[in-house]
Amino acid sequence: MSETPNIKLRRKVISLETKIEILDRLRNGEGSTFLGKMFGLNEATVRTIKKNETSIRESVISGTKLSAKSSSYTRDATKVKMEKALMLWLEDNAQKRIPVDGNNIKQQALRFYKMIKDEQPSTSTQPTPEKTYLFSASTGWLTGFLQRHALHNIKIKGEIASADQKAAKEFSQKFKEIIADGAYSPNQFFNSDETALFRKKIPRRTYVAKSQKSADIHEMLADKVHSEDDILHASENADSIESSYSEDPFKLDVNLIQEGLQLANKLEYHFVTNDPNVERAAQFQRELNSCMGRYKELYNEVATIGQQRPTVTNVEAEQARESPVQNYSRDDSDFKRKRIRVTDDVSN
Repeated sequence: MSETPNIKLRRKVISLETKIEILDRLRNGEGSTFLGKMFGLNEATVRTIKKNETSIRESVISGTKLSAKSSSYTRDATKVKMEKALMLWLEDNAQKRIPVDGNNIKQQALRFYKMIKDEQPSTSTQPTPEKTYLFSASTGWLTGFLQRHALHNIKIKGEIASADQKAAKEFSQKFKEIIADGAYSPNQFFNSDETALFRKKIPRRTYVAKSQKSADIHEMLADKVHSEDDILHASENADSIESSYSEDPFKLDVNLIQEGLQLANKLEYHFVTNDPNVERAAQFQRELNSCMGRYKELYNEVATIGQQRPTVTNVEAEQARESPVQNYSRDDSDFKRKRIRVTDDVSN
């Protein structure tokens, strides 16, 4: 009696991208039999895809292009929206050079999931308890999330994850030559290299997109590096800018700036906490912080100058102590006043 070999049948996985293509071609009038032969699928499978068209399209719309290529089945719409918001959060942290680890991702995922779940209306047409999706941000979910969105974990070493030491030395020497040849003022440059010494201790690893090979701080600085023409243009306008500040440096005083910054913080808190659209709220938060950055710098400058210079009230008080008896003429006042003549207390 011959033994039949145990052949393990492997389940064929169809990505959401392929399912969308099949649905589009079915909508254009192509038959299920023809599409089944073209994609190597059973005709019944094509009809099943057609039957689940609504859920498939909703899953793709609420997800990303990359997840549509890697996912093969429809998922919880709330979880898909949460992962989309989580990707925006990770991209925002990557732009701000804030490292995150697996625990940070799990905690933020739970927050986003709860926010999105609470925003959904509760109706009598909710699915049965057996079909209700539960989300606990498990390690298995985290592994799948990293694979679906092509995220990889890298180690941060010193300033960058993979630094080109040779290019860094060449850039340093070339930068010195540019300063020497252009006779630029030291006030036109500042060193942001050692700012990490004043930051809190951060994780040594972080998650970045697959297309990003390293967490390179030099890339962040590259956006702010100016060409020689830009520096010359800045040098020409430096005097005019400084003179415009020197004409009335305290016109926008520290109290007005502080009040404006507080209003901006209240505005940011209002929309971030109340906007049901997490993506829109995150974009608003980034743009608002970018706009208010210059006012924060101006607040620090004005506050520093205000501490170094005595106020007008202090100067007048000092003069009053030195000369107790003074004559004041208010001829330039808008009100008509009599001249004040001060006499000695001792009668003549």
